[in-house]
Amino acid sequence: MQKNLLQEIVESQQNNQLTFSEFVKEDLYTNDHYSISDYKVILYSFLKNNLTISLGNPTKWIIKSQNGYIIDFIISALSAFNNINIEYEFIIEPDKLATNKNNYILEIYNGLDKLEHLIKIYDQVNEQNFQQEKYCSNFLIGAMLSGGSIAHPQENYHLELRCDSVNYAYLLKKALARFGLEYKSIHRHSKEIIYFKRSEMISDFLKAIKASNSFFMFEEIRIAKDFSNQIQRLNNLDVQNIDKSSKAGVLAKQMITKIKAKHPLYQKQNYSFLTYCEVRINNPELSLVEIANLMESDYNIQITKSGLNHINNKIKKMYQELE
Repeated sequence: MQKNLLQEIVESQQNNQLTFSEFVKEDLYTNDHYSISDYKVILYSFLKNNLTISLGNPTKWIIKSQNGYIIDFIISALSAFNNINIEYEFIIEPDKLATNKNNYILEIYNGLDKLEHLIKIYDQVNEQNFQQEKYCSNFLIGAMLSGGSIAHPQENYHLELRCDSVNYAYLLKKALARFGLEYKSIHRHSKEIIYFKRSEMISDFLKAIKASNSFFMFEEIRIAKDFSNQIQRLNNLDVQNIDKSSKAGVLAKQMITKIKAKHPLYQKQNYSFLTYCEVRINNPELSLVEIANLMESDYNIQITKSGLNHINNKIKKMYQELE
């Protein structure tokens, strides 16, 4: 199969250790069509699920990610609001658990009151927002960027969203329900994990968050994978059918050989019967359909599969008479 440009790009990025999860997130944070209202909902969702508040002088909002581009996206989103003057510090620290990874930390310590008022992160939830498709789409984008991961479809169908609180899990489920996305949930390290195993649901999720490149890449791999699996199943079925036909043909050959040599009525059978017996002895591997075709082409005998089954039953009866 010839690779398209998108596959070549993804494989090139994967050679640089970019996972499929990172590719999906890149699809989201490189989108340059977000409006101010989009940013508000994405930030609301992201911060609801990934925010630590350090009380002190000054008070700080702390955001962490192992993907520096996501932190850069958060900074760009905050910069889109002209009426707040935040100050922040960008810190890179080695991850204590994963030695080959870094933690990228954003500490915001000025303009927090205006930011809190703008994003309404602590306001009472407006349930009507979750009736709006665009709002729910942006909420899911924030969920994916803050705590989402997805396996490469070539290896496994699995997408999960980590929820840092019961409240966030409740909101996330409402957003998923807007798109009719069916999920399962487990608890891991005292956090609720919403996950998908069905490829159709993962595909619909990628469509819901408008990750177009990821969606088409996922679908292309899924279709190719499903087609390959279907071909394999058909091949296995063909092998089973051939094996079954061969065993039946060998058994028929053995019975015919015996009745031909020992049964007194064998030579008194009709032309179709005797012709079938000769064809079967010489071609034990053929199916009944193939034998019917051969008898018509070589002997001008038109006979159905049902007719051949009738002959086989007669052969079996004559064979049993000799025992």
